[in-house]
Amino acid sequence: MTDSLFGYRQDDVKLVGSPRKTRGGYQIRKSHLIDLMLCTMAIAGVFLHLFIGGVAVLLFLGFGAALFVFRIQPSILACRENWPLLLLPAWGAVTILWAQYPVAALRFDVQLLLTYTISISVICALPLRQTLIILAVINSAVLATVLISATTVTIFQTGEIVRVGVLGSKNNVSFFGTSALTIGALILSLPGRSVKLNFLAIVTILIAMAAILQAKSFGTLVAATGCAGIGFFLWSMSRIVRNSGVRALIYCSGLVCLVVFVVALFLFFPYAEYVTLMKTIGKDPTITGRTFIWSIGLQLIEENFWGGVGVNSFWKTGNPDAVLLWTNGKREIGAYYGFHNTYIHLGVEAGIVGTLIFLGLMIHLLRKSIFTAQREVSAYNAVAASYAIFFFVKSWIETMGYSPFSGNVLFFCLIWIVVNQTHRTGWQGGM
Repeated sequence: MTDSLFGYRQDDVKLVGSPRKTRGGYQIRKSHLIDLMLCTMAIAGVFLHLFIGGVAVLLFLGFGAALFVFRIQPSILACRENWPLLLLPAWGAVTILWAQYPVAALRFDVQLLLTYTISISVICALPLRQTLIILAVINSAVLATVLISATTVTIFQTGEIVRVGVLGSKNNVSFFGTSALTIGALILSLPGRSVKLNFLAIVTILIAMAAILQAKSFGTLVAATGCAGIGFFLWSMSRIVRNSGVRALIYCSGLVCLVVFVVALFLFFPYAEYVTLMKTIGKDPTITGRTFIWSIGLQLIEENFWGGVGVNSFWKTGNPDAVLLWTNGKREIGAYYGFHNTYIHLGVEAGIVGTLIFLGLMIHLLRKSIFTAQREVSAYNAVAASYAIFFFVKSWIETMGYSPFSGNVLFFCLIWIVVNQTHRTGWQGGM
């Protein structure tokens, strides 16, 4: 039983006496309307975090916590089913024992735990079709304001001027743009779509593409295009090659070829030619200063290899290494900053254990994405696998899944739940 735009589960509706009193002879349960409102406000808080700061955090925490309590048993069950996502904040709590700034570490870790817990609860509270619609509407609205905003930033390494609006940086614009593109593609791949739903998906995709292009993020553009190509390859092979064993062999061969290509590129492509190429297309060979940050980060990991310096205990004004990176990056001392690499960032703050936890989560996510593709997959499954691969690629050039109240944690939980649900049930997008 479905509405023209929102798809409702049988548990969310109740039949009424006369079909003339309500559309289709049913009305939505009051409890489901409450779920819908709480989820919408909590998700809005995530997207507005970079714009209105503390108010958005209160939106996310207030409405998210209310949803968790209102649906206490399903929320606990959702967290139990997705418990690996809580390993990172769990290890963060351990690092507080040796953190130089234990109060700051405790505050950060509690915030990270709440972000993961509420994100899982929000995503699992509604039928996935409705969650995607909410994400599409809010994400598109935020990106639309970016496209018409007068707020810009200048990339000092290249002199590029990029319109960033309420999102604050080109990295945020490119990430939310790619995420919106994925949401639109997921909606388009749902069965039983209405004209309204198709229109929403197309508008979301067009706004997302405009945002990605104006962000001028070469890395995101290449990564998104490559991951989309991989997703199309998985989908087409599931249609052309019917034998799952042969498909598995083709996938393994393709993976080997990709690894060989990447290794050969690093070994045989001269660095001087790389610099020339990047300058020719107007890009910074240091990837906007990342190579220097990474080199410092790798040195710091060696000093505190196993447990790091403690969560949220590196980027402090009293830390000379942090001051050096702020200064080199032309940033205000004390401003939000990071290592632009999830594994290095975690290595510095949470040690090799923290790095291995996140890497394990990503390997698990990719393995299930590819394993699902060994079966005959729908376009929905292919899009989900593409985004999982994109998130993994993005984690090497940005800090992902490690920022309280952020969109990347919400989308990490979303793709984790989607891929695991598909892998476990063979679901093809019809919820």
